[in-house]
Amino acid sequence: MFGLGMQELIIVGIVCVVLFGSKLPKMAHSFGAAIPSFKKGMREVEQEIKSTEAALKGVEEAIKA
Repeated sequence: MFGLGMQELIIVGIVCVVLFGSKLPKMAHSFGAAIPSFKKGMREVEQEIKSTEAALKGVEEAIKA
């Protein structure tokens, strides 16, 4: 994983806890609240892609006819 071993990841984790220790719960809450919003956005994008594909399929059939 990016050339990082387990020891390096542990050190990075410890540094993050030291630097952001008091802010970690707030950051985790914000991240947790953002996940459903992100998933909703992804569903909307998927629906838009499907509707565009259907429209293009109709155009393709009209051109072939």
